[in-house]
Amino acid sequence: VLKIEDGQTVEAGDPLTEGSMNPHDILRIKGTGAVQDYGVGTVIGTQTYGKGIEQKSYTLSDGSVVKLTTTHYFTPKHRDINGVGITPDIVVENQKDTDTDEPFEKALGTVQSRIGDRSSSENQEKTGDA
Repeated sequence: VLKIEDGQTVEAGDPLTEGSMNPHDILRIKGTGAVQDYGVGTVIGTQTYGKGIEQKSYTLSDGSVVKLTTTHYFTPKHRDINGVGITPDIVVENQKDTDTDEPFEKALGTVQSRIGDRSSSENQEKTGDA
């Protein structure tokens, strides 16, 4: 879940976790990197996998294989995530022995507290109590 500073939340699909990458994961990681690079939201969850390259394998006529790196991904401000991943602004690990989605619960609480803080500030401004 991505929380944008104007109070909106964006459900980015399945959590980004360790494991294999697919095009959907790459898009979400680039989006998460953009949110951090431009400071437009708070990233909450677990450390991403750290795969920032795409490789293709080619089998040669003698049976040997050549792996060629065809793509190297960077965030919009040119942070290289290969081998390091993206560390969330607020790290929350999912507990394996519970049905609770810890990252979602933390994101929801963060959004609710910030909306509450913003509402409180707006009310103070309207009443002149600021």
